[in-house]
Amino acid sequence: MPKSLAQPRLLAHLLALAGVLLLALAIRIAALDARSLWYDEGYSVMLAQHDAGRIIAQTASLDFNTPLHYLLLHVWTRLAGMSEFSARLLSVFAGVITVALAAPLAILPARCQHRQRAARLSAAMLMALSPMLVSLAQEARMYALLACLFALCVAQLVHSLRTRAWRSWTLWAVWNLAAFLTHVIGGVFFAAQALLVAGWWLWRRRLHRPQSLMPLGATAFAGVGMGMFVLYILSFGRSYGVTYAARLDFFSVVAQSLAAMSLPHLEPRQMVPLAAVGGAGILAALSLTVWRNRGGAMTWVAGACLTAIMAISAFCAYTGKFGQRYPAVVAPLMLAGAGVTLALWPRRAARPAGSALAVLSAVGLLAWHTDPIYLNEDFRGAAARIRQSIAQDETILLVAGHYWPVFAYYYGGDGWHALPQDDVLDVTHALDYANTVPALNRALAGKSGAWLLLWQDDVIDPTRLTQALLARQSIALAPQMDTDEYHGLRLKRYRFFHPYQPLPEGLPDTQSAIELTDRQRGLSALGCAQFSNIRSGAGFLEIACFWGLEPDNAVPISAQVSLRLTNQAGEQVLQSDQPIVPGGLPYIPYPKPITAIYTIPLPPDLPAGDYSLRAIPYTEVEQISPQVVTPVRVLP
Repeated sequence: MPKSLAQPRLLAHLLALAGVLLLALAIRIAALDARSLWYDEGYSVMLAQHDAGRIIAQTASLDFNTPLHYLLLHVWTRLAGMSEFSARLLSVFAGVITVALAAPLAILPARCQHRQRAARLSAAMLMALSPMLVSLAQEARMYALLACLFALCVAQLVHSLRTRAWRSWTLWAVWNLAAFLTHVIGGVFFAAQALLVAGWWLWRRRLHRPQSLMPLGATAFAGVGMGMFVLYILSFGRSYGVTYAARLDFFSVVAQSLAAMSLPHLEPRQMVPLAAVGGAGILAALSLTVWRNRGGAMTWVAGACLTAIMAISAFCAYTGKFGQRYPAVVAPLMLAGAGVTLALWPRRAARPAGSALAVLSAVGLLAWHTDPIYLNEDFRGAAARIRQSIAQDETILLVAGHYWPVFAYYYGGDGWHALPQDDVLDVTHALDYANTVPALNRALAGKSGAWLLLWQDDVIDPTRLTQALLARQSIALAPQMDTDEYHGLRLKRYRFFHPYQPLPEGLPDTQSAIELTDRQRGLSALGCAQFSNIRSGAGFLEIACFWGLEPDNAVPISAQVSLRLTNQAGEQVLQSDQPIVPGGLPYIPYPKPITAIYTIPLPPDLPAGDYSLRAIPYTEVEQISPQVVTPVRVLP
């Protein structure tokens, strides 16, 4: 082609690529601070305020993770500030760079070079419109940077396999180390690439050429660097009790990863199968294109991404520590291959297919900005509501306490108490009587009311102990007891009948008799106790019972307890049937004693004296063991 024609076309191509990058920037920066920070983002901002040494140590010791994103965020926020917009802007830039990397990822075979520019443009456009990549770029988290580094690793791998230069292999190892230092899942991504490199080396090795050892040397260099940091993490000796999830289903994780090409955050769930079919279609079209055109470099791009998706999915399914979103970070990179496929297809097929993909992405982006299912928990709104309405004699309780960094970001560092005050979720710190009552006594001393903000309390406080302890000496005021006003958060306000009365710390002396029967269902009992003195005519009796669930618990969540009061003559004077735990027994393993507080209405003419209260647990079909018999005294 004459230079007079080539140069204008090159300029037009570069301008088109620049336009795609500007579009990617505009989409990612739009409404960047419209949503509240959520828990993970609050954790990022909290860590970024520390010095580098503390960031490295806390990341490794608290969350089994690596610190690169937090270190970059530390430097960035010193320059740009700590606002929601500026904290997320770093991810926006990483997201735009990821789109720019579509060009080196979209490499065609030599005989198809005349369509190279079209391939780069279509690949960049698909990645610019990817709802998943957009959603990652609008979070103050490491995933946008991780996706960027993943793309860089794959592009560098392709370049290294083509040039076989030691500098290129060294850069590949460095980018993989950077990805691992951004998130530990980068180690699994590296392992997937290393598997491909090993296969390539065994296939193409030339032992008489020293450069043939470069891939192995680069792989060993990156692997040793990652291994050293893993040893550093393990040196803290923590159990990292940060999840309660069972092992995930491998095929479900893979399906949701493929769905992530068109769905932000893998929601709504009912759309995942349809989106997964679309992702599988993209993969099939890419495979067909690679096979028919002997795709060369694109074979490695597709192979590296697909192998990584499978490896990360298997890792997540096995551990349960990491969820479906981690392999989903890799999946949108397959859109670079989809762009190449569109460039190689005849126009009569490529245009409708490309239009369908663009429409699908547009629908996903529209949903991302409008569908309530994608909203963050509104910590900003909840903090503003409390600040506006809280009285001087009230305090704030946060359950579960590990979300305190994001609440403190909006509310400030004083006037609240986290139960328990963990930096990350730790299910071994579930609330029970022994660790909750002392904390409440300290937090509520001299107070006449409390605000309770609940999030993930079903994990940390599955028996609703905190709410039961507050409700026993208070009345509930606005806002309503359960509200969706703050999307995923529940805000409650309590005003006490009188200044807070401290509770006895430690389990009270139960003086109960435990009667076992042959109907064992995994339920045990420590006994029951009369929480406070009751006088004849007072109207109700308050009893606390302490239950236990065995590891092989077979007790239905809806199990009830029948509370029967008998006098000294053995005559039953009342019966009150209630759930063993309000809202149901925990649906996750709960190894600590379950405290249940029962309020039993008393007849107004019940005479003073000594009584016996029998607690009989039962299911829909039978009474179960154990039964608890407790002495009760009614004062004159």
